[in-house]
Amino acid sequence: MINIGIIGLGFVGGSINKFFSNKAKVRSYDINGLGNSDSIEEVFNNSDFIFVCIPTPMKKSGECDTSIVESVLIELSKINSEDKIIILKSTVPLGCSEKFASNLKIPNLIFNPEFLTEANAYEDFVNQDRIILGGIDKFTNKAESFFRIFFDNKVAIIKTNYTTAELVKYTTNCFLATKVSFANEIHSISEHFNLNFSELMSIVTLDSRINNSHLKVPGPDGKKGYGGSCFPKDMNALKYTFESNGIQSPILKGSIERNENIDRVEKDWEKLKGRAVSE
Repeated sequence: MINIGIIGLGFVGGSINKFFSNKAKVRSYDINGLGNSDSIEEVFNNSDFIFVCIPTPMKKSGECDTSIVESVLIELSKINSEDKIIILKSTVPLGCSEKFASNLKIPNLIFNPEFLTEANAYEDFVNQDRIILGGIDKFTNKAESFFRIFFDNKVAIIKTNYTTAELVKYTTNCFLATKVSFANEIHSISEHFNLNFSELMSIVTLDSRINNSHLKVPGPDGKKGYGGSCFPKDMNALKYTFESNGIQSPILKGSIERNENIDRVEKDWEKLKGRAVSE
């Protein structure tokens, strides 16, 4: 039986734990005492594949705070063995995974972005349609073989470099967040003209090029705009990456400004200390 380790049992780690619980020997650790192991070292030493599912909240500047992930990876680097695969699920900025792998001498680190919704995390993990593996070929090949044991050929497994995998994650989340903002904008004009927004969108989405996800206003949480622990921090983190590299990002800025000033003025993510925001 395959030995699997999970570090961090939030909605991502928790869904992974549930999925593998009757398929493998699972050892887990969470700082809040939710796991079945007493330490990160115990998890690592008794596992072949180790999932790192640690929050990367947003700093006040919008920058992604990777300090918790880094502290865990530093600990793992001290006891690392390259016959194991470390699978990083935490969303990190472009270039971060490669930096960790190089600086901490953990070439067996794989960046494997998650695309789970908090409300349906387990179902999303079970029914995922693609698995992205960023890293060095020798180790992504081993990770591919591992995942193929549990997911059939209908699930695409894509191997690429670290930074492409990181940008796939940000592109996906930020596109969907921007789509939410656009839907809210159309909702505003349809309200002004006393139109039925649901009818409008049902007609618009007859165009096969326009998927109907993320077009409902209000959204699944009953509110306008986007909130929670993912979209706001990822939008700001990607905008920060653009700015820090001297590249303009008017579309990202526009979505963030609309969300914070019109649709989700209460900024409910600011209450999620340690998950969405670091302070």
